[in-house]
Amino acid sequence: KQLVLYYLPTKEECLVGYTVRKKVGKAVVRNKVRRRIKESFRGYEKNLLKKCNFVIVARTCAAEADFNEINRCLGELLLKAELI
Repeated sequence: KQLVLYYLPTKEECLVGYTVRKKVGKAVVRNKVRRRIKESFRGYEKNLLKKCNFVIVARTCAAEADFNEINRCLGELLLKAELI
């Protein structure tokens, strides 16, 4: 798994936080991973069943993952949490 998902149900607007540790790589690599996660979440956001606050944490192996792998991993996490 390239990602870890934390969420907390809320009654207000959905907030999302993205964290990519320095272990993932230098700033260019971390920003690329963060952009891929943001874009992937944007695709799932309209299908969410509950309003939640999210924190998505990238693991070290996310640096080698392409967009499709990150997208699939995030989708699996959201399905497992029964949010989509």
